[in-house]
Amino acid sequence: MLSPPCLKALWHVVDITSTGDLLTLDDHKLTDRLHQKVVEQQALDRKERATLREYIRTHLLLIRDLADDRPSRTGLLNT
Repeated sequence: MLSPPCLKALWHVVDITSTGDLLTLDDHKLTDRLHQKVVEQQALDRKERATLREYIRTHLLLIRDLADDRPSRTGLLNT
């Protein structure tokens, strides 16, 4: 189970990631991008990183659905 600070960090990253990236990156690339940005913010051990990756993977449909419902904006996390 992810800690509340980790969940908060993930959903913040989702919120500031561009709609275009959330909708156009393939599942693997989007999972990697979100995972990387959260890991940069949170000190996570190996098990927590694996749990985070699985959480992201299983919530991609929700992430994309939420992105599709928001106005387009320039992403702050484009790399």
